[in-house]
Amino acid sequence: LISCNSKNCDEIPSKFNSYEQAINEIRKSDFKFQETTTKTSSWIDEVSYYSCDMKTGFLIIETSSQEYIHKNVPIKIWKAFNNSSSLGKYYNQNIKNRYQLYLGK
Repeated sequence: LISCNSKNCDEIPSKFNSYEQAINEIRKSDFKFQETTTKTSSWIDEVSYYSCDMKTGFLIIETSSQEYIHKNVPIKIWKAFNNSSSLGKYYNQNIKNRYQLYLGK
């Protein structure tokens, strides 16, 4: 069943006006690969990864207070993150400040 609101990867904007817009656009798009981890940590509630090409993708991290979004995260980084013994430690060492989503105007 395909949602009427679903977009394909080619329709995802290259620039977003807000992080909320970016997260909403990503979540309503149809990706070749989409996965959510079943792990949590002391500060991470949920993590989802979305990829159009099975090479890079968007990583959305949900905490109790906000959501973080990262762009162009290699799928190998996602897999290593998802398989790590500590999501928070892996995030801080390998993802944070490396794969930012910058807003456009």
